[in-house]
Amino acid sequence: MTLTALIARPQQSSLRVFPAITADFYSSSSVPEAATPDRQAAVNLIALAYRNLTKAQLFFARNLSPQDHLARLLIQHRLGFEAELSAQWQRADFYWQQVQNQLIALRKQGFFWQALADDLARDYPDAEGLKDPITLRQRLVEELLIDTHCGFYNGLNQLQQKAADSSQAGSGCDRNFAHLCFLEALLPQSSLPSESWLAMLALPWQQQIERYRADQNWREAIRLCRHRLSVYPKSIAYQTELAEVEGAAILATLKKRESRQQFRANARCLQKGIRQFETLVKTYPYNCVLYDYLGDLHHLHAIQLGNAGEVAAGLVAVEKALTYAPQLKGALSTRNDLAQLMNQIQDQVAQIKANLKRQPNARLTAQGQQLIAQAKKGFTSRDAYVKSPQVIAIQSSVKLAQAMEVWRTLPGFPPDPTEQQALALYNSLSQILQQPPPDKASLTDDWQRVSRAHPDLAVLPSGPICAFLEQRLWKTGAAIPIVTPPPPIENPVVLPTQLDPQPSHEPLLPWLFSRQNPVLKTQMALAIAALLAAGGLGLYEFSVRTTRARAYAELVTAAQADRPLVVMESAETFLSRSTLSGKDAREAQVKQLYTQAFVSWFLQQPNSPEAATLQRYGQRYRELTAE
Repeated sequence: MTLTALIARPQQSSLRVFPAITADFYSSSSVPEAATPDRQAAVNLIALAYRNLTKAQLFFARNLSPQDHLARLLIQHRLGFEAELSAQWQRADFYWQQVQNQLIALRKQGFFWQALADDLARDYPDAEGLKDPITLRQRLVEELLIDTHCGFYNGLNQLQQKAADSSQAGSGCDRNFAHLCFLEALLPQSSLPSESWLAMLALPWQQQIERYRADQNWREAIRLCRHRLSVYPKSIAYQTELAEVEGAAILATLKKRESRQQFRANARCLQKGIRQFETLVKTYPYNCVLYDYLGDLHHLHAIQLGNAGEVAAGLVAVEKALTYAPQLKGALSTRNDLAQLMNQIQDQVAQIKANLKRQPNARLTAQGQQLIAQAKKGFTSRDAYVKSPQVIAIQSSVKLAQAMEVWRTLPGFPPDPTEQQALALYNSLSQILQQPPPDKASLTDDWQRVSRAHPDLAVLPSGPICAFLEQRLWKTGAAIPIVTPPPPIENPVVLPTQLDPQPSHEPLLPWLFSRQNPVLKTQMALAIAALLAAGGLGLYEFSVRTTRARAYAELVTAAQADRPLVVMESAETFLSRSTLSGKDAREAQVKQLYTQAFVSWFLQQPNSPEAATLQRYGQRYRELTAE
């Protein structure tokens, strides 16, 4: 079976105080005999993960003592730990994020760590480390939280390796990378300097990028490469790998179908890729590999343009390729081929024009028109580019990147030279390489003579410089020794019970009262409000239609029985309740019967009706029959 590399925190100067992270971390909480006071205190702190807190204390963190605050955090960690062991990933992720959020909240409460340290100092007066609040927080973050994610990453890696060796593909092939994200979020809260983070992050990053590249998942590979550079922007190796991934992604978009239409499509893809690399060069101007890639892309662009019949543009593209990479293999041959092709086009166009003069009625084909357009452009665009300031600017940038690369290869030099220093060293080395001394013994004198002209170089150590020149002039071996850092120790390994994910979800009440997914919760609240509003409107519409149906039936019956007063009252009931749509085919009939009943009622009165009664029925009639 292939051995799987593990990750761990860099070696610390002092021994750990919290128990080692294993699969039975929470199930075996006994204090070992002869344990130091700090270890006894740490084990008793872990036992807080089983403290009974009320739901109000757990969800809202109200009226909590310092130990209750820590218990709340450890309970979330224990629940996440247990969910991860049983491959309930969605549930585990919720608790892992809760731990992160609570840790950030506690960091803002400086009194909490001091109060907790004071409690430990009172209960364990002989403890040395944990009674200091800063040490307590750092130990908790590093030995418990960070080591937990290192352990699960290592355990999942081993399970995946076993599945691969036994030809049983597991569906949890990317779960270990989820722990990488949680681990990375914890590192800024630890005491580990950013330079040492690579001991944990470098290998997982590289494995994930390689997996994305193998699957040709270029978008995710580029995203991770860019993220890695956001943490270590000066890493030349990471800049180079980003260029490799972006270059491979661009080439993957090219099609091999040979037609002018496809050649033009390929040229457009390459042009887009060139713009991406131009942005990279502006961001990382001291990486020579980026300029080499730009040269390669311009060369391929020139070939595709030439095959598409756009020879004039191809001539410009190949000159750009040679500007970025003067030693680019095949570019000189491509330049000669395109130049010969342009000469042939111009000769062919001259013949076409002569034929047109002899045959005035002849018409050019689309291909002939394209040839004339290319011949007209000729070498004008290429010559304009060669004479443009852009060429000098690119050449200066390439030279500066080469100077920075030489500076980086020399051990013992300041890591961040000025551009003037790097160029002065590069020019001085080039001068000696072009006019070498007669023997090795004269090399030191030659360097001292050359460096006197540059005060910035006189203070540099001459040993690495002379070793570099000696290696270049007499091929005496590598000038830079390769130092392999020692591997990290104490690799925690936590093996889940299985690799395949099990059905799970976030716990409802903790999720509702947490600060996670605020947008989703807002959308849910709006959806519930809309549902309640729709339900209320539905009930209202049902009530209105029921009332109208009953009033209409009474109205029709009363009209047939010649009972105008009942007709009027039923019409008032019908017309006073409107549907949401405002449309009802019976309304015109109701108003007609209402009018007839009102007139009939008025005429049937033996005497003039009382003013109040007439006013009431008349006012209601006018209101309900008005358009």
